Amino acid sequence: MIKQCQILIAYNTLNEAQIKGSNGMETARTQIVSGEFFNALRTPPLIGRVLTRADDVKGGNPNRFGAVISEGFWQRWFNRAPDAIGQKLQVNNTLFTVVASCLSGL
Repeated sequence: MIKQCQILIAYNTLNEAQIKGSNGMETARTQIVSGEFFNALRTPPLIGRVLTRADDVKGGNPNRFGAVISEGFWQRWFNRAPDAIGQKLQVNNTLFTVVASCLSGL
């Protein structure tokens, strides 16, 4: 029996990026993924929401690009505070809005 692909995802390799925000600046490993990435892996966020298809479309998210931060980054920068969601981060001079935190190592 041939199964059809239900969800198509895309991602790039890990890269280092300059992260700037109200809590400082650091170089961190980053990865760009498509909106269905976390749904395909069936990985719920620790807090916030996962990316969606709307995040793949220019202007699809009124709060700019969505960023899912690791649990470790959430701890370092935001002390695991819930108000990390909605915070702005500049990643290599592109503005992102934090929409979720997921387990580190994903």
